[in-house]
Amino acid sequence: MSGDVPTRIVIFPAWQDNPYLNLLHLATGAAGYWLDRVKTLDDALAGIAEDPADTILHMNWTSPICQETPDPLEARERVDRFVGALEEGVRAGLKIIWTVHNTLPHDVVHPELELELHEALARLAHAVHIINPGTADAVSEHYALPPERTRCIPHSSYQGVYGSPVERRAARRRFGLADDELAVLFLGQLRPYKGVLDLLRAASAAQRQRGSRVVLLLAGKARPEDVAALDAAMPLDVRVVRHFAFVPDGQTPWWFGAADLVALPYRNILNSGSMLLAQTFGAPVLVPDEPHVVAHHGDERWVRLYDRARPVEALAEAIAAAPIDDADARQAAFDAARAWSPYRMSQAMLQLVRDVQAGRTVSELSSA
Repeated sequence: MSGDVPTRIVIFPAWQDNPYLNLLHLATGAAGYWLDRVKTLDDALAGIAEDPADTILHMNWTSPICQETPDPLEARERVDRFVGALEEGVRAGLKIIWTVHNTLPHDVVHPELELELHEALARLAHAVHIINPGTADAVSEHYALPPERTRCIPHSSYQGVYGSPVERRAARRRFGLADDELAVLFLGQLRPYKGVLDLLRAASAAQRQRGSRVVLLLAGKARPEDVAALDAAMPLDVRVVRHFAFVPDGQTPWWFGAADLVALPYRNILNSGSMLLAQTFGAPVLVPDEPHVVAHHGDERWVRLYDRARPVEALAEAIAAAPIDDADARQAAFDAARAWSPYRMSQAMLQLVRDVQAGRTVSELSSA
């Protein structure tokens, strides 16, 4: 840090409804860095231009740069403006840390421009922060990450963010669940790329295969254009408890406390905060067998996998085979949440910030 003025870390985009970045920078903020959280491209450009020699850009999701406009010419101009500003900033001393959250943005509108943007970030970033150790392989068909500038800091649990777990019986009473009913939860934004329609289609088959009742718990925001598709796909023979709206933090433990299984049938999953949120509350999760997911979580007792090549059929089979109240899996999830806490993750991020600031190598992989 220069003089009495703290180094500015421009965090872009810093969406308020995503607590991950706040957790990631707990130790960084406590160490005295100036955390400048911005949401728009214009604010990010202004932030890195003010004093580039004493600024670190922490780049996160790239969708605000060119995916929020349908106009290809405007998208082209935004990419050129952003990459040009990064190149100019780096020449003036700007440092860049890029966290790779996904291979490409979901529902990508301008894929060619997005690939160009990712390639530019891989070229210019002083450190590429990956959350899953299999990230480089997962993105390799689209672009390459520089191994000499890549460090892995896994996603922590959410301990301390959403309150304490709720006692199972109390949570299940709230949703009217009987002891012999398998409660399968999906909590988060209800978007097509998250495989919610696959889950709805699989529910009936799972119930027939079990020969006993399956109850779906669906909670999260849904765009108006997606509600009709969800309504049309609702199974008629499976009870569905639905809440198509934002779930307040204080209500989150109740949903997870009631669940026997959290189904995350995402397509092309790279990193999932929902998976770690389920872990925090001791809820077993069901996810597709993406190679990097298998490598990172495949041997963990709280994680169940299904064949992604048969998304509906295999999902139904996995739900049908899931036990009610798997106490061993719940305990394994709690243990894993404690082992890699938010503050430990933030300390690893602080070390990365200091290494980038000092020009030290960042290629050593950190792990939980």
